[in-house]
Amino acid sequence: EGEGVAFSFAAAETTLHIERNGKNSRRISVTIPVSAPLDTLWRALTDYERLSEFIPGLSVCEVQERWHDGARLYQVKI
Repeated sequence: EGEGVAFSFAAAETTLHIERNGKNSRRISVTIPVSAPLDTLWRALTDYERLSEFIPGLSVCEVQERWHDGARLYQVKI
């Protein structure tokens, strides 16, 4: 269907926003307070090959393409 916001949620200090960018593409942003060094957090969030180990319901996460500020992933949920 068309482009636009698919889902948005805010509670306390946490905000989730999902935007549809095309038929099979989404831009997901989350704001949440975390007590960890930024480089540790970034390494965990961008370890795409291991995301399925700690994200419930995600059975496959494969990197299709990488660039300096993002990546295209193939993901399958359980």
